[in-house]
Amino acid sequence: ASNNANLTAVSDTCGVRLDSVALADDQEQINSYDSDATSNVGYQPLAMTDSPNYSTTRFNAYRAYRGKHSDSGVKRQVWIKIELVSINSATGMPRGVDVTRDFLSLGLTEQAPTTTGKFTVASQDHFKLVTASTEPTAETAAASATPAPFYNSGANVARDSRAIIKLQRWGIPGTQITSADANARSSSASGVGTYKFISSGSGWNVVTGLNVQTVANFELGSYNNGTASSVYAKMNINGNTVHKPVFPFPIEMFDPREGIYNENINTTTLYGVDKVPLNGVMGLVDIDINNMRRFLNAEFDGKFPTANTPFAVAKGRGLLSTDVPMSNGWIVYVSDRRGDWSFNGDYDMEDIFGNTDGVLQLNEDTNNNGALDVGGVDAFSNQARPYVWEGAKYTIGGSWTNADSYQKLLYPADPAGVDRHATANKDLAAFADHRYYRHGFRLINGTTLPGQTDLSTPGNTRGFTVASEQAIYLMGNYNATGIVTGGTFPTGATS
Repeated sequence: ASNNANLTAVSDTCGVRLDSVALADDQEQINSYDSDATSNVGYQPLAMTDSPNYSTTRFNAYRAYRGKHSDSGVKRQVWIKIELVSINSATGMPRGVDVTRDFLSLGLTEQAPTTTGKFTVASQDHFKLVTASTEPTAETAAASATPAPFYNSGANVARDSRAIIKLQRWGIPGTQITSADANARSSSASGVGTYKFISSGSGWNVVTGLNVQTVANFELGSYNNGTASSVYAKMNINGNTVHKPVFPFPIEMFDPREGIYNENINTTTLYGVDKVPLNGVMGLVDIDINNMRRFLNAEFDGKFPTANTPFAVAKGRGLLSTDVPMSNGWIVYVSDRRGDWSFNGDYDMEDIFGNTDGVLQLNEDTNNNGALDVGGVDAFSNQARPYVWEGAKYTIGGSWTNADSYQKLLYPADPAGVDRHATANKDLAAFADHRYYRHGFRLINGTTLPGQTDLSTPGNTRGFTVASEQAIYLMGNYNATGIVTGGTFPTGATS
């Protein structure tokens, strides 16, 4: 959402505020970020009709950027809206139908890993590392399977396994994020608590707390009712008998093409071995293409909520796959304007060449307005705020510093002054959002796309297109079934 004073708020149904508490009747109770230590801050998707067999994970709003968004001190809010868009035959104008709550009932979290040595549920909302190799991965796996992969007690459908729009995940596979990591690295940040990153020995980087009673630590993103520690998601670390709480976090990726202004620079010399420029830290929303295909193939029909959503109330039933407008296929349009202070879709950071020197150079004026855009003017104070809201400088120097704590990254006290952050520690940037307009979408599990090709009756062919204002990344094969071997990379130029 944008907090720009020049924008007029709409009065009709406008999606879901994610950094809130959803009550039983789905009316949102908004809490201040600095007084919610014992609250479940973050949207909990509505239950589908086959609940409790299928359940979803709450959005962890503690790790979303909700700090200052202007000179006025206004805090950023995090909203999402999902619509079915068609053309009104009478007016010829687009018409949108809100299905945000319906769609989010599928989940908004990447399913927890279920393979050997990863996360496995011991009981409701508890995790542990296991050594057994019998975890079922299919959604229809029996509830009695031992150990069961991320199930509710007595459930038979893996939690979050239907999610199409994924805003957070439980772990990052691979080697440790920073060179300082060992089996577990602990660090104190801003004096508000302790966190750990677990890497070597587990094959995953996760966020875990040392003490399940550290309820006031927003860095942990604790799911807590104020008294009982049993509501935490827990994980056993490398066979240790003491379970540690673990927490979901935003999906972040470093893109060197966005963050490094010249391919010839020595990044280790310029930034250090464990720091990255924030302009290259891309906050991603994953779109699960396989789950989209399952939805469009009617696999989830009859399972969407039948109450407490504008769509269900208007229709008197749950969402169906046939409610999605279709004309020879489907178009999915996605946009993420978090951090777009001017809310115009432009990334107002053109000072790329010459080590961000403030001088307009060849090819920097990408929007052809004759000026070097570096952040614009704050609408509340009418003061120029270069490199403050939409993008930072690319290097540390002068008043531009490194964010070395979650407090600085998520809740900077003075973004236009002492908290001008050009870089961040890797192990912070990988597990939390930041204020800049650096977002994109990643298409995952896209080996087989929705739709079909019908050569005998071409009119039955259905295509599938994804369009976006921001960058789109692919992970894994996309529309590439039957691929056994790849070519030689990089491929040579053909023209």
